[in-house]
Amino acid sequence: MDEREFIAGSRDAWQRLDDAVGRAASHGVAKLDADTLKEMHEDYRCTAADLAFAQTHFPGARTTAYLNALVARAHAELYGSPPRRLAVLRRFLASDYPRLVRANARPILLAAALLFGGLALGYLLAYANWPLARTFVPEALREGVGDRLAQGAGSGDLVTDMA
Repeated sequence: MDEREFIAGSRDAWQRLDDAVGRAASHGVAKLDADTLKEMHEDYRCTAADLAFAQTHFPGARTTAYLNALVARAHAELYGSPPRRLAVLRRFLASDYPRLVRANARPILLAAALLFGGLALGYLLAYANWPLARTFVPEALREGVGDRLAQGAGSGDLVTDMA
């Protein structure tokens, strides 16, 4: 079989696959109906087999390069992960995320109150009663900050006193 006979025997399947890949790339594979998707998959398998034949019998030919590109595009549409589009991220940040925050406002506020309440309580206890703070402040912090507090040095502002 020469290359022209090979092309003539399979051209219709390749053209159908090329058209289906174009539709899938434009509108997404999910928008294709079941029959079109099944036909696309069958044409993909036949074209992949034709590619293997072409690579064996017509290496370096334009037909082989075309089939390689077509099979790669079809594979990406059929089996590739969906692309991350900026519009999806924008929609999530603009509408979905605020809606989820509003729907879960009470648990979020409770979590924030516990977080910042514990932070404030820990700061006040450490500042007001350093011996008590030694029980929950890590030793690495105790050496630097604790010594300065125990000595009563500085203005009372921990940030400026440490510098």
